[in-house]
Amino acid sequence: MRLSILLVLVVCTVQTFCHVTRIPLQKRGRLQDVQQFSRSLQFTKWRYELGLDKLRSLKDSPEPLTNYQDLYYYGNISIGTPVQNFTVIFDTGSSNLWVPSAECDPSDRACQIHHKYYHNRSSTYVKNGEKFSIQYGTGSLSGFLSQDTVTISGIKVKNQIFGEATEQPGSTFIDDKFDGILGMGWPAIAVDKVAPVFQNMVAQGLVAKPVFGFYLDRDDETGELGGELILGGTDPTHYIGSLEYVPLSEETYWQFKMGGITINQQSTPCCSGGCNAIADTGTSIIVGPSDEIKKLNTQLGAKMEEGDYVFDCSNLTRCPKSDLRSTP
Repeated sequence: MRLSILLVLVVCTVQTFCHVTRIPLQKRGRLQDVQQFSRSLQFTKWRYELGLDKLRSLKDSPEPLTNYQDLYYYGNISIGTPVQNFTVIFDTGSSNLWVPSAECDPSDRACQIHHKYYHNRSSTYVKNGEKFSIQYGTGSLSGFLSQDTVTISGIKVKNQIFGEATEQPGSTFIDDKFDGILGMGWPAIAVDKVAPVFQNMVAQGLVAKPVFGFYLDRDDETGELGGELILGGTDPTHYIGSLEYVPLSEETYWQFKMGGITINQQSTPCCSGGCNAIADTGTSIIVGPSDEIKKLNTQLGAKMEEGDYVFDCSNLTRCPKSDLRSTP
């Protein structure tokens, strides 16, 4: 199965476009706390460690997304019949869908303050029961698998297997605005070899093309729209020019080869000989090897504070222009 992804980070007017499903992503302000950034960075690191461990063992339609402080973007889905509503991160850096379970322990604060899935209230629920566990740093998210209908902006994906999380690690998810995660990566990095939601969407003929695209906005101050996930195609109102496709270096993450990074049209030591990169909608952070990122931040004028590189937002308009070049 050949799938395509388009990540678009531009600002433009949202218009109706035929034959695509839109999932809105809504805006929630800007990152103000360095500790929040550090937590997001740690979570990103854990997600990549999960995927790497897994690898070692180895019709068109839009959806609104919410932007929480420029850290992550999330949108709405429903599970079951009648529907039970959840907010999830649509994450190209992982492949599993999980939401909190009504069977979680009362002492699990993260579960108690988020929406929970009650399988006994759904007529389309099918018991699976297989245990699953996803390692996040020093803790693990665990629970059991279930099967039900997953609805995304009117598209009903039948017989979708997903995780009911009964235990969430430490304080990792307590303050998060989303309930769960919907992975949009490839089956190769899926825990328990569960078919990802978008793969099933394509297999069931629910989208016109095996394509999805993200439009992520960071400039809207209204607190409402943060972007869109486009299912089954792309929306030309969100980009200028024509699309250029690049091959994946692996069908695991959405991983492709980069030709290098320039700052003010000048070459940098970062990725100077070419490197692999991952398009990851689960985080707004650019992550890389420590030595290379240190050189990049130095050239950008960022300063180290409390273990993280920070940049004075009042100087944002004077920040050097950086370009990430893909390899055709």
